[in-house]
Amino acid sequence: MVSRYTHLNPIRVKEKAIKTNEDKFKYLENYKWSSLPGSINKKREDEIVNYEAILLEFGGVNAKGLRSYKELLYYNMTKGLR
Repeated sequence: MVSRYTHLNPIRVKEKAIKTNEDKFKYLENYKWSSLPGSINKKREDEIVNYEAILLEFGGVNAKGLRSYKELLYYNMTKGLR
């Protein structure tokens, strides 16, 4: 999944500097050059991004889809899956 790779990419550069998984994910959630914030938080959506393209397979652009995608990314990040 390209979106997973892209959304986790910013921590690869900082991986050694950021110690805890929680801090790594916070860094990702606030990375300003990413569409991730809107992919996991409806309030942070950007009007030029098509979130449906990613979130459809997770339940859609709704609470379930946002939560499921966030959980997948967090899991992949903690397991070192790219």
